[in-house]
Amino acid sequence: IKRGGQVYYVFNRIRDINEKKIKLQTMMPDIRIALTHGRMDGKEIEKVMKDFLDKKYDVLLTTTIIESGMDISNVNTLIVEDSHRFGLAQLYQIRGRVGRSWQKAYAYFFYPDRRVLKLAAFQRLKTLTEHTDLGSGYKIAMRDLEIRGAGELLGARQHGHINSVGFDLYCQIVKEEVDKLKGLTVEEDINIQIELPVSAYIPKNFIRSENDRIKLYKSLGSIDSEAEAENIVSGLEKRYGNIPEVVTNLVNIAKIKCLSKKAEIERVIYLRSRGIVLRKVQLSRYKIEPLEDKYPMLSYVDKNREVLIKTGDEKIDAELIIKILNDIISLALN
Repeated sequence: IKRGGQVYYVFNRIRDINEKKIKLQTMMPDIRIALTHGRMDGKEIEKVMKDFLDKKYDVLLTTTIIESGMDISNVNTLIVEDSHRFGLAQLYQIRGRVGRSWQKAYAYFFYPDRRVLKLAAFQRLKTLTEHTDLGSGYKIAMRDLEIRGAGELLGARQHGHINSVGFDLYCQIVKEEVDKLKGLTVEEDINIQIELPVSAYIPKNFIRSENDRIKLYKSLGSIDSEAEAENIVSGLEKRYGNIPEVVTNLVNIAKIKCLSKKAEIERVIYLRSRGIVLRKVQLSRYKIEPLEDKYPMLSYVDKNREVLIKTGDEKIDAELIIKILNDIISLALN
């Protein structure tokens, strides 16, 4: 209000909205607050909106009815209470009610402690913060489709198999089948085998929701880079706090699998008698020699095209494996 504009305050519980107005008025006695919601008479809503448009009020306490095209250029601030209860498309639509003139706009989405948020709600809010540019609607719609799941692509039901396998994987399967029908060459996906003696899983006392745990497994299983894995870790820390060792192990295994695919390595396995073996390395001994100098515990076996990392009785060092894989990728590119 001190910025010279007006405010939309979205509170979507009609039963409690009058009580909310009293609380706000008590907190800010000098602020003029109007109230409107979908159960009011049409003429009454029209009068309130006209008075708000004429700047007789500073704040409009309202429900989601404002998403239906109420454009007032002087409104420069939006406050949404309990934003975690809204759908992503709905939040995007409501956010569009401000910033419709030359004035800089501000949108505040309030939610309870992130520890009690479900993962899907957290992802919705995170998506809004990541897509603030003009023309973000398509990206938000695609992200919304991924978060909620979708119905059958070729059918009438509004639910199908997408949610059970993940949107990206479902699209990948469909694309491969379409390419086959077109007679195009479909590259076979490399099945990377990772066998390391570490506990790697998502415990129930870390993420209670089974659906959220499944979504996290899917997200880690489909990463394309270390940076993508770190973004997931950052989101988990913000959402749940300190990450257990078993989850860190899971993230590291996801990184190893991602890097192994890039290096065209088929297996990363632990053999008690030998150590960690990277099997079917696509580099010659000549190329590997710099790594043998850099890592004393590393050796190359010509016969099987294997890189051996001797560990002895020491704990498996996942970060060391990741460094070596990155070096192998760098050597392959040079």
